[in-house]
Amino acid sequence: GALAATLAMVLGLWMVWSSQQTVAELQSRIARVATLPDTGAAQAALFLPSEDGPNIAQTRLQTQIQELASAHALDIEVIRSAEIEDQGRAITLGIMLNGVIPEERLAGFLTALEAATPKVLVDTLDLRRARVTSRRDPTRKMALRLGLKGVMLK
Repeated sequence: GALAATLAMVLGLWMVWSSQQTVAELQSRIARVATLPDTGAAQAALFLPSEDGPNIAQTRLQTQIQELASAHALDIEVIRSAEIEDQGRAITLGIMLNGVIPEERLAGFLTALEAATPKVLVDTLDLRRARVTSRRDPTRKMALRLGLKGVMLK
């Protein structure tokens, strides 16, 4: 009887110790999660705002691209909205852009697209030497055709 009582007491103590280890592990996980950065702000920087709907978000994206283009001496010939695609949890909003940019400004424009918030994704890129309108113009220009996309969560 005494052996059975001792065995039951050891088993009970082991179960209590095991529960305490589990609680301590869970508390350390909670503390690590509490120190993680807030992903809501990062998500807002990646995706277009969805409050106004896809058409208004696409118009804002087009305005953002036009501002970047003018800041980098990109002469826009055509900019238009492309198709809106449903991707399940997200919607992609397309913009097509044709223009001419001085060759030395192209890298700055593409870098500005990369750094833009919300993110502007380059879907297609077509570069060609632009037609020379004046032989006296010393700048070399590139004809640029871009398919750009922005992503909006549903």
